This record gives sequence, C-alpha cells and structure tokens, in this order.
Amino acid sequence: MPGIVQSEEIQSTAINTNTVSALLRRQYQDRTHVEEKQIAEFIAELAWIDLDDLRELADILRDNYAGALDYEEEYPPGRDADGIFGDVGLARTALAIHSPTYAMRKYPKRAFQRHSKFRKNSDDQK
Repeated sequence: MPGIVQSEEIQSTAINTNTVSALLRRQYQDRTHVEEKQIAEFIAELAWIDLDDLRELADILRDNYAGALDYEEEYPPGRDADGIFGDVGLARTALAIHSPTYAMRKYPKRAFQRHSKFRKNSDDQK
C-alpha cells in the first residue's frame, strides 16, 4: 500500500485544505493530485457525515483502501483518467464504501448498487 498513513502519525487533527491535501499526497502517492478547489469541495462533503477529524479520515481511507482499489478495477473512471482515480476520486470511493450516508448523497443513483458490495460489515459506519 503506497504511503498508507497511520492515524498516530498525524499531529494535527484539523481538517482544512492544507492538511487534507498533505494527507492525500502522502496516502496516495501514486495518484494525480487535484487542485485546491477540488480539495475544498471534498472537505465540504465530509460535513455530510459529520467528519471533522483528520485522524478519523486517515483511518477511513486506510481501512477502505483495498475496497476502493477493487471498486476502481471493476468500475474504472472514464477514458480521460486512464482507468484510475486521482487522489480525491480514490478518497471519495473509500468514503462511499465506508459510509452508506455519504454514498447515497454523493452517488444517489448508483450508491448501493456499486459501493455496498465492497463495504465491510462495520458498526462504525456513518
């Protein structure tokens, strides 16, 4: 797993464009990094599931990394993306796998058809 970050390694728990950008760059080193605007949009989406702690986000991304890769393999993004998600795309996929609430809000037409089959059984999903 390239650069997977353990929550204990994170010093600040604040979620902002700088901390999330740094987390995604480190967590997904092999992925295209997106612009600050897309990071800000992703941060706004975190509020949908009351996610406001960077360590918690890091844990969710780590715990759902394999599922996100499996999802990407089965449902690759469009031609322009060369079949792989950028860092925010992979993070959104991991979050949608983790959280049915997030999945339904972000991807209402396909959330349960696609993301739920990669979801682990877990009581801590929002």
